[in-house]
Amino acid sequence: MIRFAWELLGFLRLLTLTVAIVLFAGGIIAVSVEVPWIPWIAVLLVVAVAVRNCRRWRGSTSHGTAGLVTFEESHGVEKSRMPAWLDDARRYYSEIGGESADPVSVFDAADRDMVSSESPGTLCLRLEPRFRSSPLVRVLDAGGREEGIIRSEGLVPGVRYAMRRNGEAVWKLSVRSIVRKRHALELANGDSWTFDTPFFWWQWHLTGIAFGAPRLLGRVGPTMRLWFIYIEPGRDAFDLLAAVAFMHRQWWHW
Repeated sequence: MIRFAWELLGFLRLLTLTVAIVLFAGGIIAVSVEVPWIPWIAVLLVVAVAVRNCRRWRGSTSHGTAGLVTFEESHGVEKSRMPAWLDDARRYYSEIGGESADPVSVFDAADRDMVSSESPGTLCLRLEPRFRSSPLVRVLDAGGREEGIIRSEGLVPGVRYAMRRNGEAVWKLSVRSIVRKRHALELANGDSWTFDTPFFWWQWHLTGIAFGAPRLLGRVGPTMRLWFIYIEPGRDAFDLLAAVAFMHRQWWHW
């Protein structure tokens, strides 16, 4: 029953998108008679979507050699403006493993200047659906043991999520913007985080703020399949990494 409802929701989303495209195309044709430059805007939008799809396609194979560059190199920010903890930051990366955003793996990249499919670092956790097309996402440790289940909560699907372990909430994640760029994370221990995630192909940075200051910084790797993550020492908890990996998974879907 759950699987049928999930597939029905996917069909309705596809139907809605199709209707929107038809209406958009009809509007372009009607308006272009009076405003000739309108079709050029449509062309630019199509090109932009094609560029995004090309980036996804380019990342459809294993990541090969993906260098962990310094944060200054990847963000173009002066070192004097970097957080004091950055030199000692814990370094991780999450990787999308399949075309449907499953599984998502998080690796510890400490003490590595470069990572590759042959030398990926140390596996920390994996996210994968409970079964094919299931909306429930399992959180597995490095040994494949289930450490929690992530599911959508609330009346509106896709807005609030929770990770539960033995029936108890480990964290709750809320989408706080229409374009799904901002997220609020509430951990069971009372810690609160605000995340600014990458915005399509225009903005490739990831920031996690807790206690009024950035405690997590990151960037999209050479492909959309990779997020490289720098975390303040002592804050790289398993459950926090699971939340970041889940945001990566949702961002890929979006």
